[in-house]
Amino acid sequence: MRFPSCWLWSFLGMSACSGSSADPPLYSVVDGSWSTVCVPRQDLFASYRIALDLKNAQDATRTETYYVDAACEEAVATLEYRGLYELMVTSRDFTYGIDFMYQEQALAALNAEGQARLESAAFCGREQWPLAEAQDPLSFDPGNCTAVGPVPLKNLNLVHIHQGYSLDFGVDLAHENERPINVQNAPQLVFLSQPLP
Repeated sequence: MRFPSCWLWSFLGMSACSGSSADPPLYSVVDGSWSTVCVPRQDLFASYRIALDLKNAQDATRTETYYVDAACEEAVATLEYRGLYELMVTSRDFTYGIDFMYQEQALAALNAEGQARLESAAFCGREQWPLAEAQDPLSFDPGNCTAVGPVPLKNLNLVHIHQGYSLDFGVDLAHENERPINVQNAPQLVFLSQPLP
């Protein structure tokens, strides 16, 4: 992964670039915990929410939480991706190129209801799912797991930053793709920095 040079960190208002262990950790303008609003589904689950945790100007965790109700109140399963991200300057104000590279994924049934839903659909070709134990869904039967993207997964994206409020992305974060041309006119996902009810 490429890392921006010291002058670029300074230009972006990000902290420090020396190699001393006493220096504060690197920080990116997108670092923080972000979450979408509740999004309806029409499959095993009634709704879901995506959380994006970015830190140290490189570490990325994307967690999809699935619910049995339309209001995202009763969570029953999670799918988590872990990896790295890289933010790149573009010529447009507050819009950056951003690359995500996920190396690990884990699916977990959070309770008996989530376990029953995964098992009833033989999700990813598996008829029995452990309870509250995160596992790579592709480790069982990759051919029957088209709903879950393979890892490593590289997502090339654009992000428009509304400082301290939201991140607008150009395309879905869950798939490999070519970098979109624009994000401001039709953002695909908006992540809010405020805690949601």
